[in-house]
Amino acid sequence: MATEYLNLVGKARFIKNLFKPDDAFGASKYKAGIWLDEENLQKFQDSGIQVTPKVDQDGTYVVLSRDDAKPIGKQMVYFCPPYIKNKDTSYRVHYVDENNEPIRQYHDPNRKANIRQVGETFLIGNGSIVELNVAVFDTKYKGKGHRLEGVRILDLIEYKPVEKTPYQAGPSADVPFETDEVEVIAKGAEAPKPKKKAKAF
Repeated sequence: MATEYLNLVGKARFIKNLFKPDDAFGASKYKAGIWLDEENLQKFQDSGIQVTPKVDQDGTYVVLSRDDAKPIGKQMVYFCPPYIKNKDTSYRVHYVDENNEPIRQYHDPNRKANIRQVGETFLIGNGSIVELNVAVFDTKYKGKGHRLEGVRILDLIEYKPVEKTPYQAGPSADVPFETDEVEVIAKGAEAPKPKKKAKAF
């Protein structure tokens, strides 16, 4: 059967490997998780993709992936990261080759140095409404395989990591309790002598 394409709409779940593949467990894959409602879950199950849905406190979700590189037939194929589109289907992030032509995959590893990203990296927060475009195809032994092709942003909740600030002594939200007195000692300075406490009377 020829490759077919499936579009799944749902809420983003830990989509953090669209620009850099996840190298866990000896594989290198771009990944996107998505919570699915009943309609989209049924579409997913009808596709036959060999990925088992999981359930957490927020609902049923699947994690779909795209190999960084994979042997197909007798040849190694190298895949660019998934493209990202805006709601109006214009590209937000995609990849072009040395001729400035859009590229999704290639065979010669030497081409990688000439492939560039068009568009800025950003983070998709949990709960963003997204549409995943997924290729569905037959495999020789494992039923229906899949490959994440791209992500379309329908309603973005952009995730912005909290910047870590240098530790400062004294009462703050980072300290679970307040101290009566905190004295900061500069490096090399003589430590102050402890103050005598007043005796009870």
